[in-house]
Amino acid sequence: MSFEVGEKFTLISGPTAFFKDDLPKIGARWDDVARVWRMPSNRTDEFVSLCEAKQIEATEVFSSKPKEVTETLWSRDEGKRG
Repeated sequence: MSFEVGEKFTLISGPTAFFKDDLPKIGARWDDVARVWRMPSNRTDEFVSLCEAKQIEATEVFSSKPKEVTETLWSRDEGKRG
């Protein structure tokens, strides 16, 4: 799963089935056209915490860098953000 933090919104894409009930609780809404979850960027930490709680890896994709540049914020193998 990946997410991209913008100035106003964070976009979450990838396999999100495990989050479909939790994401609306942290302000995310499903965008049918773009096929991504969109949430206020100031709540991104809540999303990362949710990933940690569910032991699901989250990778941030930086919009200011080429798309192939990513950073893993939390890895299931390490059990913490790295």
